[in-house]
Amino acid sequence: MLAGSIYFLARVVDRGESFAPYGSQVRVLDSQMEFGELAKEPTVVVVGTIQNDSPVVWKDLQLEVQYRNSAGKVFDTKPSLQYPTIIPPHGSAAFKISQRREFPKEDYQSYAVRVLWARDGHAWP
Repeated sequence: MLAGSIYFLARVVDRGESFAPYGSQVRVLDSQMEFGELAKEPTVVVVGTIQNDSPVVWKDLQLEVQYRNSAGKVFDTKPSLQYPTIIPPHGSAAFKISQRREFPKEDYQSYAVRVLWARDGHAWP
């Protein structure tokens, strides 16, 4: 009984692998930006694929997209907190980040998507 309790307690406090050493191995493989409307509001959407070249299963990714104008300046951004996906080791997964567009469509000249953080897929909970 005691051994089972100790195992359970160890699992509860186990945070798993830290993302920092593996951050460069989890990257946006490809993506594209699209414009649309949702409930009569203009939107901008970035969809793509994230590649996990690490040996760790990752979940609850935090992504960020930064939009740049014609001068190359960041003028809009969208953080995506804990994107609900699981990426297997040496595998990939699709993502989609959508937001209401606050600026004219023409201002959205380019963008960049980053994986800021992820949680070890085997960590509790």
